[in-house]
Amino acid sequence: MQEGPQTARVIRFGPFEADLHTRELRKQGIRIKLQDQPFHILAMLLRSPGELVTREQIRTNLWPQDTFVDFDHGLNAAVRRLRDALNDSADTPRFIETLPRRGYRFIGHIEFEAQSVARVAAAEACAPVELSAAPGSRQPAMLSAAPQPEANRPLLPWWRRYPLAMTVTGVLISGAALLAWALSRTPAINSIAILPFANETHEAGLDYLSDGITETIINNLAQVPTLEVTSRNAAFVYKGRAADPKAIAHELGVRAVLVGNLSAVAPAPGASREAHSVRLAIELVDTQHDRRLWGEQYTIKSVESNEVLAQISDRVAEKLALRLSSAVRSRVARRHTENNAAFDAYLHGMFAINQRAGIDEYRQALGYFREARALDRNYAPAYTGEAAALGLLAFYGGMAPWEAYPLQEKITLRALELDPELADAHVQYGYLLQQPLHRDMAGAEREFRLALQLQPYSGQAHHALALHLSIIGRTDESLAEARRAAELEPSLPPSKGTILWMEYFGHRFAEMERSFREFAPGHLYPHCMEALYFEAVGRYAQAMAEIEQVTNLAPGNVCSLPHVYAVSGRQADARTIVAGMIADRSKGYVSAYQIALVYAGLGETEAMLHWLQLADKELDPWLIWLKSDPRFDSYRALPEFAALEQQVFTPR
Repeated sequence: MQEGPQTARVIRFGPFEADLHTRELRKQGIRIKLQDQPFHILAMLLRSPGELVTREQIRTNLWPQDTFVDFDHGLNAAVRRLRDALNDSADTPRFIETLPRRGYRFIGHIEFEAQSVARVAAAEACAPVELSAAPGSRQPAMLSAAPQPEANRPLLPWWRRYPLAMTVTGVLISGAALLAWALSRTPAINSIAILPFANETHEAGLDYLSDGITETIINNLAQVPTLEVTSRNAAFVYKGRAADPKAIAHELGVRAVLVGNLSAVAPAPGASREAHSVRLAIELVDTQHDRRLWGEQYTIKSVESNEVLAQISDRVAEKLALRLSSAVRSRVARRHTENNAAFDAYLHGMFAINQRAGIDEYRQALGYFREARALDRNYAPAYTGEAAALGLLAFYGGMAPWEAYPLQEKITLRALELDPELADAHVQYGYLLQQPLHRDMAGAEREFRLALQLQPYSGQAHHALALHLSIIGRTDESLAEARRAAELEPSLPPSKGTILWMEYFGHRFAEMERSFREFAPGHLYPHCMEALYFEAVGRYAQAMAEIEQVTNLAPGNVCSLPHVYAVSGRQADARTIVAGMIADRSKGYVSAYQIALVYAGLGETEAMLHWLQLADKELDPWLIWLKSDPRFDSYRALPEFAALEQQVFTPR
């Protein structure tokens, strides 16, 4: 029977060779790391070249009915890893074509064979040696290649009499030694999720510590370029949820899971609160083979966790059988500060900023980061945290941008001076370069891509690059990056919100409506983005209904309600609100860009241009969206507006 790809063991395409028997992928003879799920999908596609492999077929093969996981997220993550391994693109595919909502198709040219020459030769070399005995003989069977000695022939040494036996024995001994050596070299586990450590002390004041421990281990292990570490945001979706590590690993597309918890230790009589200790219990699980790789318990004081976390990160890398260079190992176990109080203040700052609750929390985070920096002037992550807090305060109106951005630049450059390989610092510098302080779009993109070189699986860096590409009008690329960020952080609404944001500023309104279905009700992003969508398509009543939902969720965030009033005929209401916004500028910072938006809706061109010029002078962070914002589309033909648009995107 003529062989086809359905029965082939080795299939070649482009520079790649897939061995479907050993489940190995090679590129020009060099093995490419690929996890089980992506390889399984590749095998299904290669066995049906040119044909649709449906999502349901993949679900049946990879996700059994009794497995409770998010299939869409798991499939997206697996296909993304497969495309990464093949250096393929969803937008311009060479090998794997996406058929939206249906499945995938392999479109490359393939060649196939039953067995490689090396495998056939190995099989022949290991063929069993036939044993034979003379008919009716009562002698035991002998190796057929070793004749019976004649009676009149001198007896020779056994190794002379049985040369084939010697050869076979040598082969077996060598093979056994080789097998033992191979088994001793345990294959590395190249993907892991560090789940949020549970705070079981019943002290809410220690939530910062349990979260900080998790985040620190994530950041430490992210220094390993060959290890895929689930991002902090994706992992923290599981905070407070009792879930099966194996199911979570399946959902996130990783092999290993690290779990842990904090529990209370009875304090010594008369001990101060600062001297109280907690017990940290951790367990590392290989979910593919259902085995416990490592477990340990530590008793620590909350302000003395720094050294222990470095030890834990190093042990995890060791137990995953990662072969690290001395430089990478030192980064994994690196302690950015030896000052325990500085580290504790930093953890408090990260806890506050990650709440994303509003200006008060960002100010609180800023205070903690400044405290950490004061305790250790060489603590690079403290500088990066402070820079992030300053940027958020400027964007959300908690600090005037002309005050925040110069401080942010000084702090960010100091962080990069202390640690040029700190990916988060490059992200912060990229954000700063694209703002009106510099208007350096090329420099911003360079920083975001450098951050991704340092941490390829950083959802934050992909998110930042997606925003940047949208700002400069490269919508298709921005959507690709936004989807990549959502794949890395599949269950996090802001990651999906980035997709909506890109679709809106890319004028992809039809696509927005389909994307809304991915969001749980009650989250800020869907309501705000639906309001913008309904306004863009002229459904003003629905837009205002959505804005009211946002106002209920986040007081003070009205998603340009006065602009909706202005374009929907409620101009008196719009004028009342914009007058209040202008009056509030005497008390604190109010975005001139947002005021210009209201005048754009009212059709008052001169006032709109005045406030946009003022926004540029005040370094308004919203101004970088001017080229993409659909709400200004009716003014783009005006020479004055075109000149302002060019000015805004010319480097200072």
